[in-house]
Amino acid sequence: MITESSKALLQRYLQEDVDENLLNYVATNASGHSILYMSLEQFCTKAGIDEEQAFAFFKAFGVNSFLAFKRILRDCLYCENTEWGVTSRSISSIADDVLRYEIQNLTELAATLDCTMVRRLAQDIQKAGEIIAFGRGATEPYAHNLTRMLRQLGIRAVQPSNRDLEDTTYLSTLDSSALVIVFGFPRYSKDAILRLKLLKQQGVRIVSITDSHDSPFAFLSEYSFVMPMRSFDFTDAYAAGMAFINILSITLAVLNREKTLNRLQNRDAMIDEMNMFF
Repeated sequence: MITESSKALLQRYLQEDVDENLLNYVATNASGHSILYMSLEQFCTKAGIDEEQAFAFFKAFGVNSFLAFKRILRDCLYCENTEWGVTSRSISSIADDVLRYEIQNLTELAATLDCTMVRRLAQDIQKAGEIIAFGRGATEPYAHNLTRMLRQLGIRAVQPSNRDLEDTTYLSTLDSSALVIVFGFPRYSKDAILRLKLLKQQGVRIVSITDSHDSPFAFLSEYSFVMPMRSFDFTDAYAAGMAFINILSITLAVLNREKTLNRLQNRDAMIDEMNMFF
């Protein structure tokens, strides 16, 4: 749906006429923040234009590069049209957007999650000799949480350090019985993709949790799960991904219920004995 407010904010910068359909496309996707993280090539492909048309569009806004045009888009995110003219948005207004995106992410995950595939991943985890939780930058918290949950269930899992991932010797020592679970969202790390290609060549199985079946991480994987990842500007959306990890953990517990109950009971007894918490 075209966001008329976004369109009106963009039109403030226009210095000459532009194609209305292209303006509508930008206004729609600017309100979803996706264009901010596209390359020029991706923008042209998704908008159905060539680079010459793209630069003519940017020129109409008084800028001569995609980077400069993104500066305009970002500025619009923090402004709103009011009866007194264009003003800065309130923190409460932006907070509403942040929360709305996360709610949308969870709602979409609930509607699209394939629990049969979740069960398949849980079974593959049980069969694997070791789980390698692979995350770089903004995806490190996912890898950390998955590793913690698997260890709590008695499953051998590691989260390689950045130093390990940069060391091709470490990667070459991974056994083919290992299962790599990689978290990869835009912007896609070229370094992470290179490391996964090396692992794939070694015959290591890879499963990805990513944002699209067209992502480079999905391409390198045996199978993948798509997480809705809408977020406000430079922030990261974690609700759907963390919920997925919780669902996967519960699935593993259900598949081995008796062992899980015993393990959790023993853990609680140890915690009580050590008087670790209030």
